[in-house]
Amino acid sequence: DSYNAPGSPAIRRLPNGRYVLAQFEGGKKLLLFGQGARPEGKQPFVDVLELESGETGRIWESTPPFLEYPSSIMEPPTAGELQLEGLSLLVSRENPQDPPQYFVRTLHPETKEPPSEYQITDFPHPYPSIRDLQKEILQYERADGTPLTATLYTPPGYNSETDGPLPLLLWAYPREFKTKESAGQLRDSPYRFSGIGSTSPLLHLARGYAVLDGPTMPII
Repeated sequence: DSYNAPGSPAIRRLPNGRYVLAQFEGGKKLLLFGQGARPEGKQPFVDVLELESGETGRIWESTPPFLEYPSSIMEPPTAGELQLEGLSLLVSRENPQDPPQYFVRTLHPETKEPPSEYQITDFPHPYPSIRDLQKEILQYERADGTPLTATLYTPPGYNSETDGPLPLLLWAYPREFKTKESAGQLRDSPYRFSGIGSTSPLLHLARGYAVLDGPTMPII
């Protein structure tokens, strides 16, 4: 159940190079990094987990029109206790047109001040000729009522009304799920950067194809 996944505990580095769970307030709290899957698209988050009560409180989450991921805690290695107030995280940020860049973001969950940040990378676009490719997440139902999703890509500047139909490449693989509900959960984001590798189907956009990427074909 991706929509209710609580996330994974964050770790920190000690002066001796070893990694341990990042604990706060004398070991009473942990930090959780989550994917944040939801019907409108994933929004990764950072939660504080109180171990005694099991309750969580959100101190940060990705917001449109970007997709941001918390990567790690950016604090100097120390044997001392970490503090939630003023905690710095390494965060990646991307959108459909621009590749992920990294930022150091400082959170202020106790004073409620807005987070402060600074950018540490400026990677160029790896394939600027198709930077403005068009992306749309489709949500629909199978005949048996199972909700399905897919991502439709069309070439830069394509207009269905004036350019007419395009040849379509469908790129899919069936997967097994235990329930119809879990099969239909959206695990992507409309704001994810469209990375293209040497075997990616999106290479066909440069040849005038539309690409239907990852349509769910659940076996339940």
